[in-house]
Amino acid sequence: MRIRWLFITLIVLTAVIAISGALAAPGRAQVTVPTAQVTVPTAIDKPLYAPGEVLVQVSPTVDQNRLFNLCLGLNLEVASPLSLENTYLLKIKDGRPVPDVLEDLRREPGIAYAGPNHYRYLTATPNDARFNEMWGLKAINMTRAWDIQKGKKDIIVAVLDSGVSPTHPDLASRLLPGFNGMDGSGNFADDVGHGTHVAGTIGAVTDNGLGVAGVTWENVKILPVKVGGASGIPVSAIIEGIKWAISQKANVFNCSFGGPVENPLESQAFEDALKANILVVAAAGNDSNRPTLAPVNFPAALKGVIAVAASGPDNLVAFYSCAGSEVSVTAPGGSGLNGNNSATEILSTYWDTITKTDTYAALTGTSMASPHVAGVAALLLSEGAAPGEVRGLLETTATDIGAPGKDNDTGFGLINVYKALSEIGALIVIEKPAQNAQLGHIRPDIRARVDNFDEGTLKLYFNADPSADPNARPVDPGQYNYNTDTKILTYTAPAETVGRHFVIIEAKKGDKLKRIRRDFFLTPHLQPSGRTMFSVPYGLAEKMVRPEDLLGTTLFKLYRFIADPDEAALGQYAKYVPGASDPTSPASFTPKRNPADPLTTARIHGQTIPAGSEVSLTVPAGLGYWLDLKTGVEIPILVDGKPIEDQAYDLPLQSGWNLIGNPFTFPVDWSNVQVEYQGQSLTLTNAVSAGWLTRTLYRLVNSSYLGYNTPEGQLMPWEAHWVHALVPCTLVVPPVASTGAVRSEGTASRAVNMKSDSWKVQLSVRAGAASDVNNFAGVSSRAADGPDISDMRKPPMMAPYVSLDFVHSDWGRAAGAYMEDIRSPLNGSKIWNFQVATDQPNADVVISWPNISRIPGKYRFTLEDVDTGRKVFMGTQAAYTYNSGARPASRKFRLVARLSASESLMITGLNAAPARGQGTVLSYSLSGDATVGVEVITLTGKVVRKLASGAQSAGMRSAVWDNRDARGRNVPGGSYLMQVTAVGPDGQVVRAVQPATIR
Repeated sequence: MRIRWLFITLIVLTAVIAISGALAAPGRAQVTVPTAQVTVPTAIDKPLYAPGEVLVQVSPTVDQNRLFNLCLGLNLEVASPLSLENTYLLKIKDGRPVPDVLEDLRREPGIAYAGPNHYRYLTATPNDARFNEMWGLKAINMTRAWDIQKGKKDIIVAVLDSGVSPTHPDLASRLLPGFNGMDGSGNFADDVGHGTHVAGTIGAVTDNGLGVAGVTWENVKILPVKVGGASGIPVSAIIEGIKWAISQKANVFNCSFGGPVENPLESQAFEDALKANILVVAAAGNDSNRPTLAPVNFPAALKGVIAVAASGPDNLVAFYSCAGSEVSVTAPGGSGLNGNNSATEILSTYWDTITKTDTYAALTGTSMASPHVAGVAALLLSEGAAPGEVRGLLETTATDIGAPGKDNDTGFGLINVYKALSEIGALIVIEKPAQNAQLGHIRPDIRARVDNFDEGTLKLYFNADPSADPNARPVDPGQYNYNTDTKILTYTAPAETVGRHFVIIEAKKGDKLKRIRRDFFLTPHLQPSGRTMFSVPYGLAEKMVRPEDLLGTTLFKLYRFIADPDEAALGQYAKYVPGASDPTSPASFTPKRNPADPLTTARIHGQTIPAGSEVSLTVPAGLGYWLDLKTGVEIPILVDGKPIEDQAYDLPLQSGWNLIGNPFTFPVDWSNVQVEYQGQSLTLTNAVSAGWLTRTLYRLVNSSYLGYNTPEGQLMPWEAHWVHALVPCTLVVPPVASTGAVRSEGTASRAVNMKSDSWKVQLSVRAGAASDVNNFAGVSSRAADGPDISDMRKPPMMAPYVSLDFVHSDWGRAAGAYMEDIRSPLNGSKIWNFQVATDQPNADVVISWPNISRIPGKYRFTLEDVDTGRKVFMGTQAAYTYNSGARPASRKFRLVARLSASESLMITGLNAAPARGQGTVLSYSLSGDATVGVEVITLTGKVVRKLASGAQSAGMRSAVWDNRDARGRNVPGGSYLMQVTAVGPDGQVVRAVQPATIR
C-alpha cells in the first residue's frame, strides 16, 4: 500500500518569557526569582521529521526474520520495536534521504505503512511575563467549584510533554514515577520548562502557602511522560509514551503539542487510549493570526479527543488559537499581547533552563488552555462522572463566548467548572460493554452501576433513543435486574445481528435527568482458512456445541492433543470429523470428563462441577485444538454463548505437553497466570522455580512455533497454546487483559542482538508446504552446557510436518526434544547434535541458516550430515538439501562451531602468464591450508581441462596448463577462464577465477 507523505509545519507561538516573583501568602516575605530568557527557533528553522529515521508497520503475516532480511537489503537497521503491534523504528545506515528510503520501503510487499518519524512541537513557548495573579482560575469559576470537589487520590493525569521537574517544591508531592518515551528510561526530567508549566496548571499543590494553585486542589496524581524537548517531539516517542501511560492506568492525558497533518501510527496509539476509557485532552494549536485562521492540529483533531481553544483575560478567543469543528471547549490560555504583564498570561510552575532552577513563569498558548481542561476532567471523575460523561458535562455547561451555539472558534464555549460539577446528580456508570466495544456474541450483556437517583426514574433503552424519538419505549423492568444493595443493573439483550447497537440508561435526581449512552458493535471473529491452533473463548449455548454449528461449515477437521499420563513426553491426537464423530468424543466441543484428560474439567475458578455431570459448564473455553479449515476463505464466527469476563479460570494440566486455549476474549499476559499444585498457589515465575512447569508459552505463527519465556508472551483469544507441565498442576488464568501491545516475535526476537560471546544460529527446515523455522543453537554467558532456562523445548508436531529437533536423551528429567539449545561461551569448539524428521515421502528437505552472516566473524560453522558424511561450510553455502525418500525416517546432523584465530580462507594474487615455450602458468596465493583443484573452462562454463588437485599448504602456489584439452588436442585461440577451488579443513569453500588468452 502506498502512503502519501505527511508533512508537519510548526505550531509554536514564538515568544519570550519573563519570570517574576513567587506568589507569597499573606504575612510571608515575597520571594524574588531572576528573569530567564529562552530563545526558540522560528517555524521555518525546525525540521519536519527526525533525520535518518523512518517508521514502518508490517502486515501480521510478516515475521521479524523477513523484516531483518529486508532491512539488510536496504541498508537499514531495526532500532527498536514500538509498542504498537507490528510497528518498528528503523535507522538509515548509509545517510540516504528519508524520502528515498520510504520510496523503497513502499515498494515492498508486506509493508502496511512507511513514513517519517515526524516531530511534534510544543504549542506554547515562554514570554517573560511577571507573576501577579492567576486570573485563569477565576475565569472558569474554580473557587466555587472547590467547594464541591478538590480531587481524589485514585485519579491520574498523564502529562505527555517535555518532562516535569521532579524537584519543584510545588509539584514534587503530586508526581508519580514517570517515563521517557525517547529512550525507555524512567528519566522524565524537564529540559525545556514547558511540561513543568503544564503540570503546575493541573496539579500544583494548593493551600500550601507557596507559589501557585493547580486546578486539582489535592490528591490527584500527575504521571510525567517525557516525549520530547526543545528540538521537537518525535511520533515514535509519543507512541511509546501513550502505550506506557495506558499501562499505568492513567485516567486523563494532557497533550499540549501538535502538528497540522495526521500521522496514522500516532492515531492508532491514541485510539488505543480512547478504547481504554482514557480522556485525551489536547491543545488546538497556535497557528492562527486572526482574522486569518488555521485548522485544528493533530492529535486535537482526532475523533474522540477533547480539543481545547484558548481565551484571554477578556474571555474572548485568543488571536492565535486554531479553529475548526473539532474544537470542543475553550479555556484560559493568555492573550500574549503584553510580554511583561502577568495579567495577560497564564502563571504556573516552571523549570528555568538557563539558571537550572525550579521557579514560576507566565506563558501563553493553547498549551496553557489544555491543562485547565485536563485538570477539570480529573475533578469531574473524582466527583463520580463516568469517562463517557465528561465531555458532555464540559460542553453542556460551558459559557457561550462566541457566536451563538457551538462555533469553530470556541466550540461550546468557556468551561465553567462549578456548573459542570453541579450537573453530576444521578450516578450512572455503564461498566460493560465498553464504548465502541467489538463483541463476538449475539446476546450482549449490559452491566451498569446506578446510584443516587429518585425511585421510579430508572429506565433502560436498548436500540432506542428517547432524545431522538419521543415514542421510544424502555425495556420492561421485569426483563432486567437492579440490585438495590450493590447498585448494579444487569440485562441480557435478545439475540441481535452483526452491526452497531446501543444501550441508554437514564435516571433523575430532583429535576436533573442523567442519560448515558453506550454504543457497541457485534463483530464476528474471522477464522483464517488453512491450519491453525484454535480455541473458543466462550461457553456455548446448547445449539452451538457441535463444531459444525459454530463454524457454519463441514469443510474442516478438528484435532485435540491428549497427554499420555504414563509417558510425560508423549501423547496422542484425537480427531473430530463433522457429521461422523460423537458430540462427546475427546476432540469435540463437549468432551466427556476424563481423569486421564484433565482439561475436560476446565472451569471457572472455585466452581464445582455437579455430581454426575459429564461435561463442564463452560466448555469448550480453555481447550486447545488444531483446526484444518478447508474453505479457502476466512470464516466469520458469531457466537451464541457466554464469554467468561470477570472471573478467573482453571485449566488443569497433565504432566507433559498440554494444548490449552485462552478462556477469555482478550489477550492475557502469560506472566500473570497463577499455578496451583497440592494445595499451594504460586506465581508463574515461582512455580517454574519450584519445578512445576517450564516457563515457555508456545504459539503457532506462520505455520511455525514461537516460544515466549515469562515475562514475555500472551495467551491470545481464539488461539491454542502449548504448555509443558512437570507435575499435574492447574493454571489459574486471571480475567485481566494485557495492557501492553501484543508481540509476535517470540524466539525469533531473541536472535537479534549478537555479541562476540553471545549469539544464536537460526536453523530452519522446509519440506513441501511444511516448515519449522524457529530453531536456535547458540552460546551465552548466562547459559550452561547442560539443561537450564536458556534452553527451550519443542512441542509436538501435527501431520503433515517437518521438524528440526535438538534431542537430549541424557538430560534426565529434562530429556526431550528442544527448539533452542544454548550453551556456555565458546572457547575452542562445540557440537550440537540434531535430527530432522518429516512424514512426507520423496520430499526435498531444505535446511537453511538465514542469520549466519550476523554472527561475529571469528566463528566458523560447519553442518555435517551424519548419515552421509557430507560437510557444508555454512559461511559460504546458504542451505543443505536432501530427499526424504519413499519411507521417511529421521536424519541425524551435527552443527560444529569453532573459534578461529585465523581469517577466512582466501585465494589472492591470481595471475595467468605465458609459460616458457608453450603453455600458460597460473599463480595464486592461499591464506591457509586447503584441498585445491584447478580447472580451465570456457566463457560459457564448459570444462576444458582439469589440472592438478590435492592438499596444499598456505603460501604462493602455481599450476601449468599446456594449452591442450582433456584429449590432448591444442585448444583454439581465444579467451578462457582458469578457476581455482579451495576447500578448508572445516569445509569452507572459496573460488577465484582468472582470465587467460591463448593466441
